[in-house]
Amino acid sequence: MKHLNKIPIALFIGGAITLAQISLADELKQDDKLGEALDQAIPLEDQDAEAYYNRGLNHLTLQQYERALAEFNQALILNPQLVDAYINRGLAYVILQQYERVLAEFNQALTLNPQYAEAYNNRGHVYAQLQLHDKALADYNQMIALNTQDGRAFYNRGLTYYELGNISQTKKDWEKAASLFQQQNSIQLYQFVQKELQQL
Repeated sequence: MKHLNKIPIALFIGGAITLAQISLADELKQDDKLGEALDQAIPLEDQDAEAYYNRGLNHLTLQQYERALAEFNQALILNPQLVDAYINRGLAYVILQQYERVLAEFNQALTLNPQYAEAYNNRGHVYAQLQLHDKALADYNQMIALNTQDGRAFYNRGLTYYELGNISQTKKDWEKAASLFQQQNSIQLYQFVQKELQQL
């Protein structure tokens, strides 16, 4: 089977930050002045977990991962129930390839909110990166059970089946993903999945 070097549609949702947005921030990477300006736009109060969290999002978008982690850490000290802070701290660790920490973050998020569908997508992506395909499939299945209208989970589950050599199931999942993206007017994702289907 020809390996097509496919990547998952792994949108790590948590306070509106996604891997797609991170990848679009290259021009701003390590822009300390912009980071400082954004920090000043979000004034801190001693016990304001949300402010620290929002500053963490700014640094994450600018690919300033260590600074983002510091802000998320402080937010979680102030509010250990802030689920999206675990998700986005996990995202920072994904990019830093610290996968054990990533899993710990997503596990904690799911402990706090077992109905957080996107967290299953996130963790499934990490399991897939670690070649733990059975666990990846279980997480994508859980996301689909919680949200049958999210094409990302179908595409990502299909990608895992692809890695396992199950092309018929891949085709089925990708056709479902394409249909959902088309219905939801997600034209770029629809075209992307259609192109992938043509290469099977």
